[in-house]
Amino acid sequence: MGCELLCCRLFVPLSLEEMAAGLQTQSPLSNLLRQEPDGFCCYLDRATRRCTIWQRRPLVCRRYNCNDDPKLQVVLREGFTSFGRLIEQSKLIPRDRWQSIPLLSRSPAGEVKRGRRRASGRRTKKTPAE
Repeated sequence: MGCELLCCRLFVPLSLEEMAAGLQTQSPLSNLLRQEPDGFCCYLDRATRRCTIWQRRPLVCRRYNCNDDPKLQVVLREGFTSFGRLIEQSKLIPRDRWQSIPLLSRSPAGEVKRGRRRASGRRTKKTPAE
């Protein structure tokens, strides 16, 4: 993905239900989803760059829209360096200059579908030119 998998590096707090369902946390005293030493989510398949628990991923992951995250704009321009740099630089990019990337979703059958989200959060259908 062009985003360098920003969403797979975020700190994801888990609900009590998600922890009870067996999602891995950073430590027994933490409610944060476990990350590998390089900062990526423990459920990221490195070969396919896809979530291995897509159907039961945490609610925070389900609701996250990278195109509404100003940090993505820095990643698209400079690549991922650190969250501190992303936060600092994201303030310098006006909203009217933002780029967006296609979002991935999965149908009930599990196949990946591409689409874009409008500002309202609704998906738009992919046009033949895309």
